[in-house]
Amino acid sequence: MTMEDKEKNRLIIIGLGEISRELIGYLSDDVFITCLDKNPDKAILFEELGVDGEFITGDATSRLILKGLPISEAEAVIITTTSEETNIEIVSLLMENFHPRRVISVGLTGSGIERMQELSAEVEPVFHATALGIKNRLQPRTRSAHGIGLGKGEILEVEVHPHSRLANRRLGDISPIRWRIGLVYRGENIMIPKYNIVIKPGDRLLLLGDPTVLKTVSELFTFSFQRFPLEYGSSAVVYISGYEDESYLEEIEYILKTFPLKRAFILFEPRINRELFLAGWDEFREFPVILRQAKDGLYEEMRRLFVEMEDDQGMVVFSGKMRGLSGGLLNSIISIKEKMLIQRVLGEASSPLLIARGTFPYKELLVPALSGLNYALSLEKSIEISRLIESNITALLTEPPRYTASEEERRGIQEIKKEINSLSMLHKKSITITQEKGNPVKVLNARSVEYNLTVLGSAGWERRGWLPFLLNPDLLWFSVVNTVNSTLILPGVEEAL
Repeated sequence: MTMEDKEKNRLIIIGLGEISRELIGYLSDDVFITCLDKNPDKAILFEELGVDGEFITGDATSRLILKGLPISEAEAVIITTTSEETNIEIVSLLMENFHPRRVISVGLTGSGIERMQELSAEVEPVFHATALGIKNRLQPRTRSAHGIGLGKGEILEVEVHPHSRLANRRLGDISPIRWRIGLVYRGENIMIPKYNIVIKPGDRLLLLGDPTVLKTVSELFTFSFQRFPLEYGSSAVVYISGYEDESYLEEIEYILKTFPLKRAFILFEPRINRELFLAGWDEFREFPVILRQAKDGLYEEMRRLFVEMEDDQGMVVFSGKMRGLSGGLLNSIISIKEKMLIQRVLGEASSPLLIARGTFPYKELLVPALSGLNYALSLEKSIEISRLIESNITALLTEPPRYTASEEERRGIQEIKKEINSLSMLHKKSITITQEKGNPVKVLNARSVEYNLTVLGSAGWERRGWLPFLLNPDLLWFSVVNTVNSTLILPGVEEAL
């Protein structure tokens, strides 16, 4: 491949049949195509098409064969074989092991189409599938602004795809971090964004914000499913105090290999056992790991690092062995210092903070559906995580005992159930609802042992001193401290408008 080819957009086409040959004819010259087919005789057909690209002979249902394809560099993987069983297997392998940006596949039956859509593939029914239809899916629906602003991609116009999970939702229900919606174009009309405006398929939105996150956000609107935590940033920041053990290192490695990050910073205290905690990171193959010794207070070091990273932090990781995070009512009360530190870091980072307690891999996710914890956002992010690692999601509802519950509280529980079911249908992801009675913190403490990761939203988390803390206990903090598994805390959301 020449340097000129490397600068072109890349597509991977699996199966060189009638549809794919016609599709290749529609594509422009600025596309480099990698074509995979198990029939070696089709190499001649591919050569006769006269396009820039390469032909590879191999079975696409082989993980080893797929590993040899430039999947991470491709704009999309297009599957055009007429065997639905084969297509489902390929989609499953791609999503489970390689996390492509987009997968477009031909589907034959209703059940097969539904299965591939559950795996986050875009599907063209075989009886309606045409090369032109697939080409239209590939048309760019994102445009950068030129001649205004800094010209660094901080202003984007996106067209809302009919299958985007943000289509048909109110603007006021969207929870952005480091970006905003500036204008809505509907046909020839210009609409000033308001909370009650419902986003319609085909609407064009003017997005403003941090260029490092806008690309991921634009993919969300255009139906290229975003991958957690890229909406926030592409770097991990890990803190090592020296009180952790080897299991913390194992969980760090699991996190860095599981989520689609591009680099990691490890911030460590001078007192740590360097041989135990720092050896081997220079051999980490996935992406660069930068080691950095803390010199000042942890918060100041974090804040300085975020500035140097240009706010590219997608996730911050602390150990559950930090003082104040070991659980218990008394410890929850006396650990105000630790609570304020986590609040400040979370607020400064504007990205998720994961408290690692060694309960990986994250195959079972728990979301406490409690008022004030932004459970809807927690469920949405859990769904994004589940698409990466095929995990199960359980929503935990806690209601007061029947003899103390008011009619309003009972109605509130029913409304929460309806919202969870709506999210489940919207994202085509099964969510188990578990309902119990009692103190929500005690229930969470008892049930969290059955799960690997608890996901909590930090909406409404206020900084309070000793007296207000004692008189009005902080539900979120008590949940963080008394959860026995690894815990992901999501940052408070900002206004979309």
